[in-house]
Amino acid sequence: MNSSSLAAWTCSLVLLAGQGLEAADQMPSALNYREVRGVLLSNLVGVTEAELDAAAARGLIEQLAGRVTLLTNGVAAPAAETGPSVAKASMFGRSAAYVRLSRVDEDAAAGLAAALQELGSTSRMEGLVLDLRFASGTNYAAAARLAGQFMAEAVPLMSLGAEEYRAPGNAQPFPWPVMVLVNRRTSGAAEALAEALRQNQVAMLLGGRTAGTAGVFEEFPLSTGQRLRVVTATVKLRDGAEVPPGGVEPDITVTVPLAEERAFLENPFASARSPNASGRPARLTEADLVRMRRERRETPTAAPAETTPAVEAPVVADPALARALDLLKGIALVRPPRRL
Repeated sequence: MNSSSLAAWTCSLVLLAGQGLEAADQMPSALNYREVRGVLLSNLVGVTEAELDAAAARGLIEQLAGRVTLLTNGVAAPAAETGPSVAKASMFGRSAAYVRLSRVDEDAAAGLAAALQELGSTSRMEGLVLDLRFASGTNYAAAARLAGQFMAEAVPLMSLGAEEYRAPGNAQPFPWPVMVLVNRRTSGAAEALAEALRQNQVAMLLGGRTAGTAGVFEEFPLSTGQRLRVVTATVKLRDGAEVPPGGVEPDITVTVPLAEERAFLENPFASARSPNASGRPARLTEADLVRMRRERRETPTAAPAETTPAVEAPVVADPALARALDLLKGIALVRPPRRL
């Protein structure tokens, strides 16, 4: 952001500090901060110079969220995921592979490749859910290598400052549809990976907006004892666009409280008839409705004399995962295997 743009931003923020004033996006861009500040200091009653400057500072931090964060001592950052980079790999049904990454690091690409090979050796795989919820990382070269497993061509995928990261290319890229799950704790290299997969038409994103921390951040101390965390380099993708500093928006929004979402990572199956961790009734997904309709259609009018009790298949209660699995099923029904 150049000095003239910053001046215009700050001018708007000073005006926004009062009650009942118009929104920042309605302010003329040609306003001069120093001029407006001088008028306010000379004529606005009930506001001191210190209060005016403090309001402008708070407004700047609020409006530049994603690029600037005010850190207060004693407020702990979310704990990073520990353990292997591939936290879980399994099959849902006969054809949907599921792999959850805890972070994007040097081992992530090899771990994902090994997990897919093992799952494919025992099942007829027709799609993948890549779970990046709560995933983190600062290794953008590793993010590019991991994305390259889904792409045949060796192309530049992202850059951080002057550093460029390329997908190595894959002679046998993953041929099936991919759904990527994200949430507010998907951060750094993990959200850059998600956006790169979408931009290159490899995957759809489901869940919540990501953390908005893709880039290089530095912290600067303030006289109050607080610190300003400022982005000093952003991640740019293949088309030159930045990974949004406010976070990556998914293609399909699925809103789930973080505490419930964390619990679903441990156990995605829960009875649709029992309350979930929050005490509210569990959500009905498209998969639940399809199953219920099928059960009504297949119920015989007269039961045979001797029947074997049917074993009910477990229902996926995780809303984001259930939606992703439904999409994979739908794609498999309407078109032959091809890239999204």
